[in-house]
Amino acid sequence: MFSIRDLKIRAKATLGKAYWKCVLAALVLMLATGGGSGGSSGSSYSNILRKDSGSSQSSIDFSTEGIGAGLGEELEEDLEDATDDMKGAIGMMAAPVIGMVAVFILIILVVSICISVFLFAPLEVGCRKFFIRGSRGTFELGDMGAAFNSSYMNVVKTMFLKDLYTFLWSLLLIVPGIIKSYEYRMIPYILAENPDISTQEAFDRSKTMMYGDKLNAFVLDLSFFGWILLTLCTCGLLGIFYVNPYYYNTDAELYAALLPKVGVNPGNYNNSGSFGVYGTAQDQPFSQPYQQSYAPAPGQTYQQPVGPAPGQTYGQPVNPNFTPIDAPSYPTSTDIPEGQGSPADPDSPSGYGTGIADEPSHGADNGSPFHVPYGQDGSSGGSNIDDPDR
Repeated sequence: MFSIRDLKIRAKATLGKAYWKCVLAALVLMLATGGGSGGSSGSSYSNILRKDSGSSQSSIDFSTEGIGAGLGEELEEDLEDATDDMKGAIGMMAAPVIGMVAVFILIILVVSICISVFLFAPLEVGCRKFFIRGSRGTFELGDMGAAFNSSYMNVVKTMFLKDLYTFLWSLLLIVPGIIKSYEYRMIPYILAENPDISTQEAFDRSKTMMYGDKLNAFVLDLSFFGWILLTLCTCGLLGIFYVNPYYYNTDAELYAALLPKVGVNPGNYNNSGSFGVYGTAQDQPFSQPYQQSYAPAPGQTYQQPVGPAPGQTYGQPVNPNFTPIDAPSYPTSTDIPEGQGSPADPDSPSGYGTGIADEPSHGADNGSPFHVPYGQDGSSGGSNIDDPDR
């Protein structure tokens, strides 16, 4: 779960670092993703034809009535036949014109689709990369053309399928199309970071990142509704110089906030598209469970992983073989032959006496006596073993 307020705060901070570059990139991205709004002249043209035909008919009716009154019904029938012949001739002339217009419209449609697929889609991916790197402190306008230099056809194919699937879902109902558009929302960002990624992998990652957050992303878009109204009131100027850069930076922050859902720490990106923790995206598929928690602690940013490493706890690791004192091992009373010297030096014919700490006061556990040299256990002396030197 992300905070819309935090995303917008970071987006404003990013916009303030390189304002004019963000404005230019947002303008290019708006042109690449925005659809042209063409007015429909067909309806007005049909209205004009309808008015002309109506006026012609009325004049013809008027003339035929007058002539019919003076010359009789025979002349009126001849004029009606001539009018029908004229209509047929006009229809025969209009058929080729209509066919040419239809072919022209079809050519324009095909060219528009080709431009959108082969030019605007890679340009969109490049602009997304600019805003991603901008959120990490690097602003390079050359990133807008990055998709044309690396895995161009893979980017084109994946973006084309994204738009095609969204269009097909929209044919069913409007709501499924909207849901799918949010489900595929992260695909341009994923391609911007990993242009070599397979199409299926890009779709799977986007679905995973948006799972459970599609409604939150929709609410994020609704929070810009007031800015859209102000943009309309300013004839689009506010959108060009503030709202669009602000929105695209916020969307890039949304992508960064959702990256941990596929096991990536945004702070470990090195701005070249590789992952600092898990290697490249191809080496470490998103389906592998990530080993550490990357949720930042209060007051921290995405710089270091938060939480202990697997199998460790906070503080120093516990070594069960670690002993604080490297003390010599003393034999038990059963291991000392009768008349032997000091247990510290069994080969010595003489030495200091040995005491067996039978009581807990000597620091030994019950059943496991700890052997202390005589006189060094804090007692005044004495032992339960007869010392021949005493």
